Amino acid sequence: MQTTGSRRIEHSAGWRVRWASQADVDGRRVASATISTADRIVCGDWAGRPIVVTALGYDIGHDGNPHADYTVQVRDAMTFELLHTLSETVFAESLALAGSAVTIGAFNGPDLLWDFATGEVTRAGAADEPAMPEIVEFELDLDDDFGYGKVAYLSDADRKRGEAAVALSTSLLLAGRSTEVTVRFDGTIGVHDGETGESLLPATRLTSRLNSLGSLAVAGTRLLVPTEYQVEVLDLLTGEWLAPLRGFTSWAAVAAHGSLVFTCGQGRFGAGVLCRWDLDNHQVPAPGHLGRVNAVAFAGDYVVTGGDEGTVRRWAATDGTAAEPMAGHTGRVLAVTAVEVDGKTIAVTGGGDVNGGPDETLRRWDLETLTQWALPMVAGHGGETMVLASRGRFVFSGGNGGRVSMWDVVTGEHLASHQGNYPVVGLVAGTDRVLISRMVYEREPTILWQPETGEVTALERPLQHVAAGMHVTMRFNEVTVWQHDGTGQVVDCGESEITAIAVLGTEIAVARLDGSVRLVGSELELELPYPARALAISPAGDIAVAFGSDVAVISRNHPSNVG
Repeated sequence: MQTTGSRRIEHSAGWRVRWASQADVDGRRVASATISTADRIVCGDWAGRPIVVTALGYDIGHDGNPHADYTVQVRDAMTFELLHTLSETVFAESLALAGSAVTIGAFNGPDLLWDFATGEVTRAGAADEPAMPEIVEFELDLDDDFGYGKVAYLSDADRKRGEAAVALSTSLLLAGRSTEVTVRFDGTIGVHDGETGESLLPATRLTSRLNSLGSLAVAGTRLLVPTEYQVEVLDLLTGEWLAPLRGFTSWAAVAAHGSLVFTCGQGRFGAGVLCRWDLDNHQVPAPGHLGRVNAVAFAGDYVVTGGDEGTVRRWAATDGTAAEPMAGHTGRVLAVTAVEVDGKTIAVTGGGDVNGGPDETLRRWDLETLTQWALPMVAGHGGETMVLASRGRFVFSGGNGGRVSMWDVVTGEHLASHQGNYPVVGLVAGTDRVLISRMVYEREPTILWQPETGEVTALERPLQHVAAGMHVTMRFNEVTVWQHDGTGQVVDCGESEITAIAVLGTEIAVARLDGSVRLVGSELELELPYPARALAISPAGDIAVAFGSDVAVISRNHPSNVG
């Protein structure tokens, strides 16, 4: 394996990294360490040195069992040397630190008071099973690499109903004035005078979804807000959003102690990542998406991507030159495809909810002018368009409402639809039929649909949801190649679960949870800093990879532009 550039993309011989964006390379990150998986963090002083304490919240695997190290750890904040460990299974809801005393609010039992200097552990109350929290009748969209859906949100009695309720708050002195900062479940941030209630800044909103179980941190005049996959940074004096702190594949957590800023979250292979940041270092990330990249597609001479912050980006396929972002979606962009119309390449994008803001539109973009080519089409997919596929001038969209629709990109006309019971997670348009895969709670089959006649052919009834390629489905770590008669051949893709798949002709590229990417039947093997969320294959055989907040193009035929 060969290593290319500071992103540490390792690849097999015969393949080259044509280009890779560097959005996640951030000079403000001055130190980092791999630790036990952690998403709770607090910092302070003890014995004349700054320390950080990390723990893991209630994080149960899809097998119903804990799958990580649930110890609480104390580290030197400057060297990250491990000083003390509480070797008990504690699902930490909150952490507080005073000297050597750590207070742990636990999901799975009574709160703990741990004095790490003496080793003494005191439990608050009896060790009985805690009472179930109140069930609040309000729904949140949950998104992970295993599927999408709506669930009832469990909350303590003091957690208010509704997305407009305050989720996190903090008080501080800002320019000598008592100031209250609130962050609501819908991501809206308010900054007010603590005595009069006067608004000090216009209301602003997070670009990614709030980690409502985290805590706010303040470093100088900068507010640090934990979200999904990054920490967002707001200057409380100017109202300006600064470049976010990134490097996670799950919910992020943040703490500040004086001028020191620390973050933690899950990194590659499920390990924890603990980082220390210097916010005054002006070497900021290169142009790219502000959040996670969810979708990627080749579009003529370009690569097009969609991200969590709601923008669409165009990259030169040859060297990765990034154009200005295309804005219009009110939610995150989850799906991208492209069509040719009278010699012009038009990108079509769809997305969905960010912090309670649904986006029902499909948008068409002129990739030369970077403007919307026509008025948006109303998809009506129940809040989220999750997948897109194209055939000629036609686009097929699938959403979390279970419906697949066929559209004429030129006229914007809705031509046909197929209604299912569960969210659509895989969609590919063949020459005459469309492969549809849905998130399967009750074994809804993967089907081939003929839009012109309405004919449906069932292929299989998988135990879990699948994602789709050209007459190809994937489940866990297996890929199945299907024939038109409904018979399929299973292709073994290794032990790690598949996170993304792309198919063009007879070529199948798969990305796996261990951060690797393989081209089935070839020698290609990549190792990425994060698991890839989306893949695409060009007619020339290049592979575009979206991982974390970055994008890369891997080529068999071109020299690398990455040092």
